[in-house]
Amino acid sequence: DIGFFIRLAPFFELFGNITPYVVFVLWMVILLFIRKKIKKKWIIEVFLILSLVVFAGLKNPFTWDLENYCNMYHNPGMLAFNWIEPFLIFSVKFLNYFSSNCILLFAWYQFWTVFFINLAIKNLSPKSYGFSFFLYLMIPTFFLNSFGVEIRQVLAVAILLYAISLLLKGNTKKSLIFFALSISSHYSAVFAVIIIFVLYGLFKFLKNKKNITFSLLGLLLFLALIIPYGAINLSSLSSIIPIEKYQYYFTQTMPVPFLELLIYNLLAFIALFVGIKSKDNEKKFIVFLFIAGVLLLNLLKNYEIVTRIFFYFSILQIILIPFIVSKIKPREVCFLLFIAIYFLEFIYGLYYITPYGEYAYLPYKGIVSELFQNK
Repeated sequence: DIGFFIRLAPFFELFGNITPYVVFVLWMVILLFIRKKIKKKWIIEVFLILSLVVFAGLKNPFTWDLENYCNMYHNPGMLAFNWIEPFLIFSVKFLNYFSSNCILLFAWYQFWTVFFINLAIKNLSPKSYGFSFFLYLMIPTFFLNSFGVEIRQVLAVAILLYAISLLLKGNTKKSLIFFALSISSHYSAVFAVIIIFVLYGLFKFLKNKKNITFSLLGLLLFLALIIPYGAINLSSLSSIIPIEKYQYYFTQTMPVPFLELLIYNLLAFIALFVGIKSKDNEKKFIVFLFIAGVLLLNLLKNYEIVTRIFFYFSILQIILIPFIVSKIKPREVCFLLFIAIYFLEFIYGLYYITPYGEYAYLPYKGIVSELFQNK
């Protein structure tokens, strides 16, 4: 993958700039370790949320996306439901009563994102809370993305994960509220919600035939992976998409890097083998959803922008990986291996290059760094 080498070309030149991120991660790991040892875990959870809000929520706009949000914040009259979500419109109008500084909007979104991630992990991975939270920080699509790029969609992903946790706990009515809230945070969530409910109904219908279905899903996964790029044309779908800006996504082809496809498919097959042997229906459904998401990624691989719908399934990694580790021996080796892999993924994500050829996250651009520089 040529893009991999281009991104990391000046690795050592910029290496010193990752220090604030490493220090922050170490701070979060210490908090997670303390949480594991004390009874009043909610106290540490408050510190975890506040730490993320301060480190990633308090920042001046340093990317085009954040500047665009500032423009919306300062011009709430331009916002309309036919092109932007209700949650953003409500947030902008509500927060403007308190301050005209758009940093408040960034902190607001960061707070609610980590708030729902925290609730979802407590529901779906209570015994591996620390591991799951660490994975959330390490996957660039989520923590880093919520820092500088797609703050609306990452919030929608967090809310949707919480809604899934409620659905699996049997609280269907309450889950519908949060599925709706997810859609109101980012319209793309509607596609994920439809897929999730179809798969949930299918999963319930299958009953004792789940393992056969897993095997068929694995076969489809492989076949979709080897389909040549460009074999599937989605341009005709643009005419049925009601929101104009999303119509554009189906007409612009940009292939997903094959290395990325291989990594996700490898993880999906590992999850498949673990899921087949498991008797935990809740975790089986998580595996089922994730594999279906990777299948979707394979089918849409020629339309990288459209594959953002995979975000709603990719988040399941933070629940899935601890489950996989608990089933593979030696567990300690497996645990350390995944920690190393995801930490490297985090470092790689720090070197993200914007379409304008700039490093978005290096050096760290949060207000915390400005406080130290002023001293």
